[in-house]
Amino acid sequence: MALAEMIPQNGLDGAALWLVVILSLVQIAPIKINPWTWLAKWAGNAMNGDLVREVRDLREEFDVSLANQARTRILRFNDELLRKDRHSKEMFDSVLEDVDNYERYCTEHPRYYSFLSDRTEMGLGLCCEEAARIILSQTEKFSLFVLDDNGEKDEISSRDERLLILRKNLFTLLQNRKIPLSDRTEHLLTVAGADFPNKSIAEWVDVFSGFEIMNPAWADALSMLSKAETEDAMHEFDTAFENLMIYFIYRHLSAAFDGTDLAARISFAYLGFKIIKALCAAKKSLTGECSFADLCEFARLYSAEIEYSEENTEALIEMLQ
Repeated sequence: MALAEMIPQNGLDGAALWLVVILSLVQIAPIKINPWTWLAKWAGNAMNGDLVREVRDLREEFDVSLANQARTRILRFNDELLRKDRHSKEMFDSVLEDVDNYERYCTEHPRYYSFLSDRTEMGLGLCCEEAARIILSQTEKFSLFVLDDNGEKDEISSRDERLLILRKNLFTLLQNRKIPLSDRTEHLLTVAGADFPNKSIAEWVDVFSGFEIMNPAWADALSMLSKAETEDAMHEFDTAFENLMIYFIYRHLSAAFDGTDLAARISFAYLGFKIIKALCAAKKSLTGECSFADLCEFARLYSAEIEYSEENTEALIEMLQ
């Protein structure tokens, strides 16, 4: 089994950021198999596949909702402590339990998986605060790093081979820091043949506002975005935004099933980049500053509300086709 990880080229900083697991089919010593039992199990899996996926999606949405509620209670309790409000021991115990649950959620949920013919790719998702900080704070270019390999040569499909070559070229394009980031992202859309909609930020706010909102902070962010009058280039965060584009491409491109879907997924990556960047610019325009912590929080909110909602992600990708 081969294991690869996306890390900065200069060392192992942020080593937990990107993982690629290359799976091989291995022959096992002959064992007795009841073909009827196997057939019944296969038929059951085939018939229940959609139901299993629906239950999995519902559980994920439920977990996200619980995590957001815990985080809200933690932040509210912190505000109350700053105001020197008095609390009972039971209240402290309850909030400490929320902290434990939220940390457990961040430990278990930021990982995502993409399955290719000769590998399973894994990475950290932006929905966790610490994962967002790790992803966006890297200053060196990211690259794939093989950690383990069983030495067996797996056959890669022609579709996956073409996709990986394209992705490698897109990474090279996005990481060419001799070119302004805005030019790199525009060139990305051109190379992919992506026809990104000519919508204003206000129009995109309307689109996002039409989705179910899990966290009130996301509604507040969209409201702030609708009030901003100017859009700052936010060059102080160019490297972080480069990392953001690399993240979106790495996470979403491998699921493309044809050329049209591939172009739409690249547009989806660009949309995430565009909206998070616009949120930072809006914050700076309205308050006079936007910190790196603000950037991480906007990225986390976007990921939790959009990326971790299969319904919202699919709706946007369909809109971008």
